[in-house]
Amino acid sequence: MVPGKSNNVKVLVRTRPTASFSKDHYIFDTQADSIDLRAPEVAESKKGGSHGVDNQADQWHFQVDRLLINSSQQDVYKYGARDLVRSAFDGVNASIIAYGHTGAGKTYTMVGSTSSYEHRGIIPRVLADIFKEKQERPAMSIDIRLSYLEIYNEALADLLGPPDVGAVPGDSITNDLTLYEDPTRGVQVKGLRRIPVESEEDALSVFYTGESHRAMGETLSNRRSTRSHAILTVYISSRSKLDSSEKITYSKIHLVDLAGSERTKGVNIPPSESGRKEVSSINRSCTYLEQVVLALASKNRDHVPYRQSKLTYVLKDSLGGNCKSVLIAAIWPEARHFEETASTLRFACRVRCVANTPSVNIDMDSNLLLRKYEKDIKQLQQELEMHDILAGRHRVQYDDYTAEEVEELEKKLLKYLTGEDADFEVESIRQVTEAFKIARRLYQSTSSEAASLREAVGDGWKDTEADIRTDKENSADAPETGRSGGVGDEVKEGMGFSVGLVVGNGAPPSTTPISDEDSGGTDGVREKSKSPQAAPSRQAAFAAFKQEHGRRYDDRHRDLATRAKEIRAEIRMVAGSVNSAVDEIERMKIELARLQGSGTERETDDSGNIILDEDEYRLLRDLTEAKKRYRSILEKHRGLEEELLQCQREVAENKRDVLDNFAVWFLKEYGGAPFMDANAPISGRENRSSPRLDVGEQFDSLESARVQRAHPDAVPFYRATKANRLRTSRK
Repeated sequence: MVPGKSNNVKVLVRTRPTASFSKDHYIFDTQADSIDLRAPEVAESKKGGSHGVDNQADQWHFQVDRLLINSSQQDVYKYGARDLVRSAFDGVNASIIAYGHTGAGKTYTMVGSTSSYEHRGIIPRVLADIFKEKQERPAMSIDIRLSYLEIYNEALADLLGPPDVGAVPGDSITNDLTLYEDPTRGVQVKGLRRIPVESEEDALSVFYTGESHRAMGETLSNRRSTRSHAILTVYISSRSKLDSSEKITYSKIHLVDLAGSERTKGVNIPPSESGRKEVSSINRSCTYLEQVVLALASKNRDHVPYRQSKLTYVLKDSLGGNCKSVLIAAIWPEARHFEETASTLRFACRVRCVANTPSVNIDMDSNLLLRKYEKDIKQLQQELEMHDILAGRHRVQYDDYTAEEVEELEKKLLKYLTGEDADFEVESIRQVTEAFKIARRLYQSTSSEAASLREAVGDGWKDTEADIRTDKENSADAPETGRSGGVGDEVKEGMGFSVGLVVGNGAPPSTTPISDEDSGGTDGVREKSKSPQAAPSRQAAFAAFKQEHGRRYDDRHRDLATRAKEIRAEIRMVAGSVNSAVDEIERMKIELARLQGSGTERETDDSGNIILDEDEYRLLRDLTEAKKRYRSILEKHRGLEEELLQCQREVAENKRDVLDNFAVWFLKEYGGAPFMDANAPISGRENRSSPRLDVGEQFDSLESARVQRAHPDAVPFYRATKANRLRTSRK
């Protein structure tokens, strides 16, 4: 883990659009990203002209990082989450938390609408950007997994697990989930499923499946209010395909949708005991969360009560830990929601004072690291052998000694010790170490024999020891006699026993003669390979077809795929230019509105027309030019999309051609195969007018074509939402 510098939590405030905006209570400044609140009682007293002394605070000022008023989902994602996705691929943890009272727009901000691609929330956009980023890193091997945790009435539940029949939300008795803290990876949930996903459509399908299992309820502010805290976590691990493959960069993105925080009297509490418990649990967990934030924002507090609730424990990394965090505070700027809005903004400003310490998460794969070390050792040994050859030292042993090599070294050491050899050639440090081991063993053996002889013969032990040593040396030099290698004969001590030697023709003769039919002939084999039963598999036959007869189709497919990739790269570049142009136009509009609404009296000519000053004229001219550039770039973007569609149609046409010709070639070469349906038409274009699709399938086909023409990137989103609707309707 590479340590990083301190980074405060970024706070965004998003207002819910409303027709009952209260100007007496809320003052928004988008230029300074600040909010001023005035108490309702003070506003009423000022309207009535009362001048009584009141020491109570009458207004509050809140400074945030970004104030989003009536902003689109795209703007919220751009300012709140886009940079976090890119940093997650570099190994930095990220967290996006939606906070606010019921009905303020938390779930809409995070999840969005499932019926409109433009109104999808942060989570679908994060998942889409993750797989786009993955495609832009072809040199990396990237693994992506999802988990979805629900905290309902202080009980943990896995939203991606199989649903229990008859279970109520929050019933975690069957879900054996426990929280624990890993020294390197932070707080983990034991037993929580992590589902691997390979595409944007898979990820969205997994997410919407878990979303359908969340606990929902009805309040006065919201008919469909989420009554639980939900945390979708995206786990990303990547390693290089080129070098340093044992180094793994990992990170996680917490996408948190908190339950509505508000006073008890502000919600429609059901008369049941479970309803009161639900509201009490939500308020309690939000209170504990605020206590943690207060402790983190205080400079004199050493203890932070993370373990007071499961929500605060799960979010330990997001608040004050190894993470880049963004808090999106959703508010509803109406007079009736003044107290809840003030509470939300107080919490947001306290969170803004919390400092995180994000760092790059790096781990080493132990198996790959072991293989790397083994490879390094082998290379070093080869380098040593090369140096030995250059220095004239041959047959130097660097590996562990075998039993035969130890025996040979023992003989050489004995000859040196007895004086038969004047020198002992040192070849390597390993040889010297092994020689010392042998010498120690010999010394210990000799010392034990000498001690036993002293006890046996007393004062005459020296002569006896010398005679024994002489006899031992003579017996070691004496040649072996008699037969050797008999079955079951004992060999010398420490070597086991012999199993004997096998004569040259030890195998018994075969009793079954080999017939001519079994041996076969080349003609028979050739004839059999042409039969459908002996035909190769579909994959092998198709590979052979592409190498010869279908090479031109394969080359055309590669050219079209390369062109499509280039067009997609151009579309991404042009899309970035479109976004930049839109941002520039919006900036100019805001500046123009500021100049026109500055409150100063504007000059007019004799006809009553307003005379533009130099700054306003320059801004209007630049705005016109920016709109022209935007239209030009947009036309280029549309042209590239049409070119990409044409390229995709050509790819499909080429694929049909290659399949047609492959079928004809296969029938000519092999006369059919088990995987080929004799009743099916050879060409995919034949019988095109025959009715193969029912009404529903034809509608789905037309809908997919329409979506692809309107938004080429929206196809996975619509497929996932459609599958979710089908699952919901079956329930």
